[in-house]
Amino acid sequence: MKQLAWLIGLLAATPALYAACGGDEATTTAAGTTGGAGGTSATGGAGGTGGGTGGATTGGTGGATGGTGGSAGSAGSAGTAGGGMMDAGVMCGTMTCSTNPTGNNMCDTSVTPNRCVDCLSDPDCANETLNKICDMRPTGMMMLPALQCIQCLDSSHCPMGATCGTNNQCTTMCGTANCSTNPTGNDKCDLPNNRCVDCFTDADCAVETTNKFCDTTTLNMAGLPVFTCEECLVTAHCAANQVCIDNNCESTCTTDAECSADGGGNNPHCNPTTRTCGECGADAHCMGNQPFCSSEGNCEECLNDAHCATQMNQPICNPANFQCVQCITNDHCTPPATCGRGGNCTGGGGMDAGGTSPDAGGGGG
Repeated sequence: MKQLAWLIGLLAATPALYAACGGDEATTTAAGTTGGAGGTSATGGAGGTGGGTGGATTGGTGGATGGTGGSAGSAGSAGTAGGGMMDAGVMCGTMTCSTNPTGNNMCDTSVTPNRCVDCLSDPDCANETLNKICDMRPTGMMMLPALQCIQCLDSSHCPMGATCGTNNQCTTMCGTANCSTNPTGNDKCDLPNNRCVDCFTDADCAVETTNKFCDTTTLNMAGLPVFTCEECLVTAHCAANQVCIDNNCESTCTTDAECSADGGGNNPHCNPTTRTCGECGADAHCMGNQPFCSSEGNCEECLNDAHCATQMNQPICNPANFQCVQCITNDHCTPPATCGRGGNCTGGGGMDAGGTSPDAGGGGG
């Protein structure tokens, strides 16, 4: 009997050994078998083998203690946790990871508690449009791997001529400025003016979802074309029963009732000029310090200089924001004063455009 004890213990352990070699990686395998039979000599039978290798959760429980003959056999060790990852949309520790293929849909089991991340390696970023690299660099207070999909770690990840910026985005040199390689960003180089822009022609806006038209006529503060992709430039770019207002297609209306039926909100009136729902359709719809209705259907402080005639030291209507100001250009100030950004003459002197000099004394209180 003593000679057979080792064989009995081996046979008892066989199921656990089999489980450790296979098993579904998404579930925990069965526990190890019980210990071997007791021996006839002073030495008891051996304990069962360890539990099978687990999936993303913990491994199987080890076998029971050895037989009763002689001293008790030792218990089998617990199975090791498996390396299989959780599928998207299943529990990850106490969290559920996103099922969005370009979101935090991977479960990082290397930390406790587990966490949902973008990626564990570059192939996990394959669904991304531009961000194809998995950032493994430590970050945050705990210095854990970032595990986020990014466009580049260094310039070798960028197209020829582009470099990887501090924001992990590839950029192209444009004089002394860098243009994005994102096709829906400022990726065109206006080299004569050393600036990055959206487009030069409508063809450059083809990748945009809705903004398909390149604005080459509107000028910026520097007097240069804005070169931005817009939803519309003229009403012809919009669908039927829509008009183009401020580069956006807006539904038309003929009565206030049509605006109210659409919820009204901040745009309860049908503007007779634009035929769109707005804050006002006439001055009578405005009140307080914004008594005038603009052609766009917004209540404003002024629409022309005459509306600022009663404003102390602010006789000019700024067409950029429809507010009464002291000046728009230096010509509105008395030298050596100049017009500041806030629409006030600064640096001495005063106004010569029909306003009162800021240096003139006011009446007693």
